Amino acid sequence: MSLKHLSLNRTCVTSRHPHTHLTSKSVSYRLKSLPDNSENIPSTSGRLEDPFISAAVRLQKLVRSCGSPEDEIVDLVITNESPDAKLQYSLTVAAIVATMSIVISTLCSKDPWGGMSWSLDTAKWMAVGGLCAIPLVAWRAWSWSAPAYKAMPVMEDIHLTQLQVTRPYLMGVSRGQAALIMVLETLPLILLMLPAAQGVFEASSSMYSHLLHPNVFEDLGATSETVPHSNLFLIHALGLSVTAGLSALGKALELSMDIEEFEVVNAAVDNADRYYRVTAMDMTSRGTDAEHAAAAFKAVAKVYLMTRSKLSVVAGALCFIDVTYLGALWFLSGNLAVPLVVALTANWVDVNYLYESLYVKDKVAKGSGSGSSKA
Repeated sequence: MSLKHLSLNRTCVTSRHPHTHLTSKSVSYRLKSLPDNSENIPSTSGRLEDPFISAAVRLQKLVRSCGSPEDEIVDLVITNESPDAKLQYSLTVAAIVATMSIVISTLCSKDPWGGMSWSLDTAKWMAVGGLCAIPLVAWRAWSWSAPAYKAMPVMEDIHLTQLQVTRPYLMGVSRGQAALIMVLETLPLILLMLPAAQGVFEASSSMYSHLLHPNVFEDLGATSETVPHSNLFLIHALGLSVTAGLSALGKALELSMDIEEFEVVNAAVDNADRYYRVTAMDMTSRGTDAEHAAAAFKAVAKVYLMTRSKLSVVAGALCFIDVTYLGALWFLSGNLAVPLVVALTANWVDVNYLYESLYVKDKVAKGSGSGSSKA
């Protein structure tokens, strides 16, 4: 976890130092200017001069100590894999998920391809999907811009966290290979979320209505040719809501902090006063320095907890909207090509910006490293 992930925008962080009144925006600038190995920043008199940066460095060390060694090993292995190995891994996972989706859809008497076929009609629906992708693509592109970060600071936090998650898979691959990995991830998920998941929900509704309540909504699980339009709409709406809700929950959990990290940071906040008093005694610092350092750490830690909680909620909400939009396009068109084109186009926007961010970040790191030896 880099200090750059400690985005403190739009949240007031005020020091109790009589000569210092710092807003989170100024603290954010200081944090974002630090390199990733900021724990190695030299200090004056054994400590960092800025209590907020010192607090952020300590918080980063605490967060890193909560990471699972197994997860770190897996990330390291994936990062060091060759591009061909990463593509092979993505292809294997995609084949497993796609096969599972096809089997589920077939067992539920649902077209596993959602109406897609090698036909002119599907080509026309793909063109429609391109038009339907315009608003989502525009939103995704805007969300990566500086005006978006200024208007919605949480978007920058979401993107930084996404960059951290996808970094092992994007390291060392070309832009074309990154696009292929994105396709191998998107296509099976669309098959799973729409034809397969909706088939399971329709089959479950049919079983519930016929076995438990045969006289109530007896046609609830019937085919689209016989079921009344109102009941069919209810099935689709409920099924899509459940699918979107589960997808949003998964996205929120992916970007949220685990219980161990939350408990460690909370415990550090509770013990901040005692910790910095002891540290000040060991460093022969003044008591006011310990008070200022403790206040800074509490502020940074609380904003960090708030930010992580907010970004997971916002990411989940955006995922819910995206899945609902894709599902609505499928139900309205009857052809999976429409939501598939929309999802591929929108996801490519994210992958392209993630790839650019990773490239720029590494380029800047190499440039700063080359001049680190200067006096």
